Amino acid sequence: MWFKTTCALLSALSLGCGASSPPPDPATDSGAADTADTADTAPLPEIVWGPCPDRFRDQCAKIAVPLDHAHPEGETIDVHLSRRGSGPRQLWLLQGGPGASAESYYGLHDFLTNLDKDLEVYTLEFRGVGESGRLGCVAEKGGTPGGTRLLLTEWPACRDDVVARLGSKLSFYNSTQAAHDLDVAISRTARAGQKTFVYGASYGTYWAHRFAVLHPTRAAGVILDAPVQPGALLHRYDLAFDPIGRKVFGELCPKSPRCAAHLGADPLATLDRVVASLKTGHCDSLGVSFDTWKSVFAVFLMDYNLRNWLPAVIYRLDRCNDADQAAIAALFCNIFKGAGVPRTSAVTQVSVILSEFWPREHVDEAEITAAGAKATFFQNANAPSYAMQDSWPRYPVDPVAMKYASPEVPILTLAGTLDPAAPPALVGYGYRDNLKGPHQTFVEIPYGAHVVLTSGSVGPDVPGCPAQLLRAFLLDPKSALPVDCATKVLNPSFDAPTATATKYFGTADLYD
Repeated sequence: MWFKTTCALLSALSLGCGASSPPPDPATDSGAADTADTADTAPLPEIVWGPCPDRFRDQCAKIAVPLDHAHPEGETIDVHLSRRGSGPRQLWLLQGGPGASAESYYGLHDFLTNLDKDLEVYTLEFRGVGESGRLGCVAEKGGTPGGTRLLLTEWPACRDDVVARLGSKLSFYNSTQAAHDLDVAISRTARAGQKTFVYGASYGTYWAHRFAVLHPTRAAGVILDAPVQPGALLHRYDLAFDPIGRKVFGELCPKSPRCAAHLGADPLATLDRVVASLKTGHCDSLGVSFDTWKSVFAVFLMDYNLRNWLPAVIYRLDRCNDADQAAIAALFCNIFKGAGVPRTSAVTQVSVILSEFWPREHVDEAEITAAGAKATFFQNANAPSYAMQDSWPRYPVDPVAMKYASPEVPILTLAGTLDPAAPPALVGYGYRDNLKGPHQTFVEIPYGAHVVLTSGSVGPDVPGCPAQLLRAFLLDPKSALPVDCATKVLNPSFDAPTATATKYFGTADLYD
């Protein structure tokens, strides 16, 4: 545990590069299944839906898919589906990671169905993750030094265990096979006349786009949120966080009356002062090392709401009275409560990162280590990949990995200008520059963090800009989208309503 509390807090920090969605536009405007892919396939049995495991809703099922879709007659594996609602539009949610679980979308269902009551929302658990045959290793078992969390020293034994059990089968837990899994899932669930859309976030965008390349007529449209483009390399992933964190405190915070009132005319200077005090043991009664605080601060940058509350956390850490410590502990308990055995697969994550997002030659981590030593915001999320880069059994690069979807596929790409995990200029502009079809739109959301769908406020009681764009796209992916809403996005408030502050901090005010 990182915090000396009874709550299940940050037991692990997962890499957040990747999530998206990529479906294309059908030859007709019906969004019907891609019959060219399935015309010679015998009918499959009807899916049996039943109750869901915790953190999935509302009906769940497993379907068998080929381990290797190039040989459908061979071995199969089960992948997990969930669905909620019913309507003329089917929306598939693809999670990020890689290696993260679709349970992360549990809270998004209400947002989506409130936005469009005609949606039938599905999730597909990535093969090798969570309910889809999670790949793990003996080093994650209870009684090992790291418990369910893999320590760097445990990775060699984990690798040996995985290779001994899976051998060459590990290579089939990849983006292309998962894209074919989605095609099978859609073909077995889409009803006649029902339009299908795919939404992916972070690594999910990469997965979704691969689907759009391989099955360009299966879906009516694809939404990519926090885009990770073909050919993206993520070995320098951790370097983007500190510059963005300093920009948040140096440029955005002074524009917020609440932030400026508590952190002063120069919030960045206040941040630096508090960080210096934390390094020398200030507020150490919380039992948190500064290296852990750096990781926590970096994780907060990825989420718009958590980032909005970060100045309040800094203010409370500076004052650090009993009430502040209780509020900080309450915040983390409320965010991370209920964390049991993780569905996230570190094995799948490292395997996909090293095989699809890492240079083939050895990468010296000296630059990362030096930057981390000086940083205030630093996840160190790639440490396992650096440790295993020379010995992990990487699978070959897929020939389609560098291809972009057909111009005929309607695609809406949403990128946050302050996304530290997938900075648009580093890993997203490939979509902007290569997806030039008549119904392919790239929109940068001002102040957006990592995944922008529920942020981008343009005023009270009005859907945010990304939500407006999504709703228009779902209604007609070939329509003109209200892209001008991006010019109306408001500077973050660095505040929260009383009900929200009470729910998460246990106090009526974020700061006091």
